[in-house]
Amino acid sequence: MGAGHPDRLDRDRPAGARARWLNLGHGNRGRQRSGEEEGGWTSHLQHAVIRNPRTLFSRLTHFPVQNSNNMTTTQPGNDGASPADDAGAHCDVFVIGGGPAGATIAALLAQQGRDVVMVDKEHHPRFHIGESLLPGNVELFRRLGVLEQVDAIGMKKWGIEFVSLEHAHRSYVEFADSWDKSMPMAWQVRRSEMDEILFRNAATRGARTLEGCHVRDVQFDDEGATIQAQLEDGSQRTWRARFVVDASGRDTFLASKFKSKQKNPNHNSTALFAHFRNARRLE
Repeated sequence: MGAGHPDRLDRDRPAGARARWLNLGHGNRGRQRSGEEEGGWTSHLQHAVIRNPRTLFSRLTHFPVQNSNNMTTTQPGNDGASPADDAGAHCDVFVIGGGPAGATIAALLAQQGRDVVMVDKEHHPRFHIGESLLPGNVELFRRLGVLEQVDAIGMKKWGIEFVSLEHAHRSYVEFADSWDKSMPMAWQVRRSEMDEILFRNAATRGARTLEGCHVRDVQFDDEGATIQAQLEDGSQRTWRARFVVDASGRDTFLASKFKSKQKNPNHNSTALFAHFRNARRLE
């Protein structure tokens, strides 16, 4: 994970903190700062709101594997990953949250031979809103190896319609009419089904996964981070990680911890959702 390219990462490191964590969305953009390198990889990247997911994956997959007395790296086994609460409580990357973002980065990093632990406070399958996918997801699902599984549970979608309660005008967009003709469709999915596919796939690819695990605290130091978590039975777990990825979504775990969130006064909105039966499909 190089320290350069400040135009591609926003950084904001509190005074005295030397840590590394990645916030996948829902974070606050900080001031740009130049990075610092130790042994060819950045040890001080703490708050990075990634504008381009390819940048995030590229930087994580290019940090060198390091074996030491307190850090271990394992190759994914043929039978999937070992449980995340095994005795080997050290990892390269610790992922908070097992939704689409967390499961995706866990799977891709594990495929690269990184020792990844991913935890989720809930159990899959679980309800979640946000069923509408876009054509750009197709190539990502292919890369993850889940394209056929998603296609089996999804309803194909060839375009979108925009309506308004304020006037009768309607706008239509056909995906096939876009500049990139290679992405003509997407899907509507049940998130409970899709999210479980992605979560289980991460384990199959080699990530160590644990459900019903609620992260309570993360403390950063010069060598990485210590993660404290609580299981459903009340027992405590501790991990050491070189990198921490915050994929907790609306929980914004690390952004809340560092009090780095800021409200946008021009976008103080609330979203409502509903599901309908026997709706007529636009042909």
